[in-house]
Amino acid sequence: MFFVNYPFHNDGSGKEHLFMEFARAKGYSEKLSEVVLRGMTKREKEGALMYGGKFGYDKIREDRRNAEKCSLFPKPHPIEFPTIKEIFLLRLQGESLQSIREHLKRKGLTNKNGNTPLKASIGHYLKDEFYYGVQVIKKGKENERRIDYRELTAPDGSVFISIVTEEEFQRCQQIGRGEIPRKKKTKRQHPLSGLIQTVEGYPLYPAERPVRRTGGREMQLGYECQDKRSNQPRIKAEIVFEAIEEILKNLFLTEKEYDQFVIGQRRFIEKKRSDRKYKKKAVTEMIHKAERALEDLEVSKATLSRQGEFDADSKAIHEKKKAKFKQTLITHREEEKAINQKHDDDLKTFTNFLELSINAHQYWALANNDQKRRISEILLLNLIVDGKEVQSMTLKKPFDRWLKGDKIQNGGHART
Repeated sequence: MFFVNYPFHNDGSGKEHLFMEFARAKGYSEKLSEVVLRGMTKREKEGALMYGGKFGYDKIREDRRNAEKCSLFPKPHPIEFPTIKEIFLLRLQGESLQSIREHLKRKGLTNKNGNTPLKASIGHYLKDEFYYGVQVIKKGKENERRIDYRELTAPDGSVFISIVTEEEFQRCQQIGRGEIPRKKKTKRQHPLSGLIQTVEGYPLYPAERPVRRTGGREMQLGYECQDKRSNQPRIKAEIVFEAIEEILKNLFLTEKEYDQFVIGQRRFIEKKRSDRKYKKKAVTEMIHKAERALEDLEVSKATLSRQGEFDADSKAIHEKKKAKFKQTLITHREEEKAINQKHDDDLKTFTNFLELSINAHQYWALANNDQKRRISEILLLNLIVDGKEVQSMTLKKPFDRWLKGDKIQNGGHART
């Protein structure tokens, strides 16, 4: 083996010199690793973010013209910092990773490249201790190092701005492990769900489709038949809503109907009051039960401490049970607060009742989808449609007597 400085011949002397060079190279490599690690450790203690960047943070530069002379102290990134802040805020509210990503997408919160963080990335950020101020390097290994940025100051005098406190970070971990229940995703309910049928008798279900508008794309509500045998696969929701608005124009009530309404309303109010009273009693009992459970838990802790058996495992179990009981107590107290709120149980006067009946079609037109859903559940039994218009409506009592228009037949299949 011939090199510029030295040849290694295939004999005993050449092999000896070759192995000596390998040993020197190994020694140089090991020494260089120690020197570099010592230098990095020294910089870390000064607050330098040595191992790459962190989502949501940038690094302070002392000399923009010379990148080698910089403090590398982490500072908030103008684009990513609001995004990571929103991620932890939503997690503390009990949101899932998927709902957090959807929320970021709706609000336009992205990374510096303009992309919404992936669900896996969001889960990784939520487990990183750096976001409450502690950088862990080589976690779980013999040479693990921890840098607490909360105790450090940059050369320019700036301090570390954390995303959450340590207590909030630990709460996020409990939510991730399922120790604290996540926020349940409420299923969106559309009006007239389960009330619409085709002329052939096939049911139609609410379905939204994107449509082009002047200002961009938006979702349009309609009702679709999933049975392929039907010849009326879809009808727009606005057509159905307009038909209901038309029939509500025929709602003109007298004092006779008002008297019937008052009788029913009195029964309804009494039932609501009875239900609230029963629910309040049940919630109060659950609050007392949770308070007693917390007291018993503290007594158990004191007993174990006196006996010298309150070790790390017992402490972990104790804290887990304590957090569970506290969360239960908070939930029940919120329920109690909602029950104790002022309720409007007053009977409507005849003037109010008459005004509501005359303007019922206008209230329907201005109602949102949730209000339309509740009104339709009170008003309608079913609707028959043919894909282009409403053929008929079947009304519930007493509206089948109160609403008698010529356009919509109750239960028949006449054309509108």
